[in-house]
Amino acid sequence: MSGPDEPQWELLPDRPEDFFGLEGEYDVLDLKRKYNSFIRKFKPEKFPEEFQKIRAAYESLNDALRYGEPLPSSQNLQFDWSGESEQPDTELRAEFSGSPDTEPAHAPLNEASGRTQKTSLPERLKTESIQSLYEELQQQASKSPFDYYALAVFSDLLPETKGNFAGWILEGLKVHQEESGLFELLKQYFSQEIPLKQLASLLLKTSRIVNSDRFYYLTEKGWDRLIRHAPFKVFRKTLTNCEANLRDHRVDNLLVFYLHILKPGIWKASQKWIDQIFSEIDAHYEELPYWLEREYYLLDLLRQYRQQRETFLQESAIRATIDRAIRNYSLLPESEADLSFLECQLLLVSYEDDLLTEFPKLDKELLNLRILWELIADDVYERVEVYVEFGESEHRESQIQKLADQLFHENYGKRFQNITEIASTSYVLLFLSSVISIFYLIYRMFSSFWMSLLYIVLIALANFLFFVLAALASNWLRDRYYRAGWRFEIMRFFQTCWLPLDEVADELEALNGTMKDDVEYEELDEIANLMRLDPGLFIYITAQRLLHASH
Repeated sequence: MSGPDEPQWELLPDRPEDFFGLEGEYDVLDLKRKYNSFIRKFKPEKFPEEFQKIRAAYESLNDALRYGEPLPSSQNLQFDWSGESEQPDTELRAEFSGSPDTEPAHAPLNEASGRTQKTSLPERLKTESIQSLYEELQQQASKSPFDYYALAVFSDLLPETKGNFAGWILEGLKVHQEESGLFELLKQYFSQEIPLKQLASLLLKTSRIVNSDRFYYLTEKGWDRLIRHAPFKVFRKTLTNCEANLRDHRVDNLLVFYLHILKPGIWKASQKWIDQIFSEIDAHYEELPYWLEREYYLLDLLRQYRQQRETFLQESAIRATIDRAIRNYSLLPESEADLSFLECQLLLVSYEDDLLTEFPKLDKELLNLRILWELIADDVYERVEVYVEFGESEHRESQIQKLADQLFHENYGKRFQNITEIASTSYVLLFLSSVISIFYLIYRMFSSFWMSLLYIVLIALANFLFFVLAALASNWLRDRYYRAGWRFEIMRFFQTCWLPLDEVADELEALNGTMKDDVEYEELDEIANLMRLDPGLFIYITAQRLLHASH
């Protein structure tokens, strides 16, 4: 394979910590940063096999960290062989790979075969049929964890018992409740595409046997599939029935599970159920792990967006594109959701001026959307970002200086500057005339005190009203020029500069009040504020940055 520098693939799947370079004290966020750095290099569309290995290692380690479980290891899948053999279970899997029809004919255990009970099962498979061994193990009164594992594999190979793999693993867990090998096998089984009817039944059976706080960790992948592909009433009924069987589960595991399942649940569940789950989380918010606070904030914004969604859409192609990206981010697997989000950015960039026209101003609904969009974009950006060279600091400053000149000295900026100069002159003339009038009235006050005082109050009030109206007119004119010209110039600037919007706005604000060519920059701070409150501009700039980062 040609591509990025090779990681230490030999460390997978047994040593995911070492593979990701994690040591000492680390948490979910540290793992995510390491994972993102790997998949930026090994993108799923270019390196599908490598990506799957990295993703599987991340998921196993991430699940263990979130639920406070022992870290995954190949030792978790080792069984007590009860002195039967020293061979690893991988050899047994290889022996099982043949079809039952190709196995040797069944021979009596103690006569024709001449074997003793101490002969290992892999050895017996070479001369005896799977059917006979399955029946023997099934009738055996006392079974080891390995016996249940063997029965599970045999049941999948025999036509009349096919599909009973999980049933035998559950039977084993009923007897050997602390057996980590059986537990991990069942967890991996839940990661498969189990038929939905069978999945709901299996979840319920599992809750009767594994009825502690470990149930959520064990079955999370199964719930993911159920909520995404089954009718919501099936998911809700199954979850309610399962939770009725649980005993002694910890609140923090419950919170981890609910926050995980809410991401697709917000789009599939009833509003009543969503509000109920949020109420449960809010009641225990202080017990929420710190690394889940951002996830909670994102989910709360998704809930608000869902409530405002019908009003937001308004039969607009641009808004439908944004809505589709938000839904796909919540419902699709991570790599597919990232790809969908990037495809959305291509469409948004193509809209250009129409995008700015679609969102002419910021209101409360769009403020929530802007924050939600920013959180999603940041999450995707962390996974798709390659090294992006924004240039030296001096080069960036010169670019922003050029933008400031363009905004202040050209086109609408020049007009606005002339108007503000005329307004400033009128302020001075009005102030001087008012001062002269007041001094004259004070001089006349000795002959007509109350009348002079009334004139002074009226002049002061007229000045106050004039300044208020002038400020309102200035704000109106600034907003009008921003909508008509400045925002389009800023948009063009971001077609070749991929800095974050807030960073450029801060730089413009810092230039306000500075001098160049004997001219003082004015109103740049107000333009910067208008940029920060412009949802259409923010969405366009975000799209440009994401596309540039992902090539």
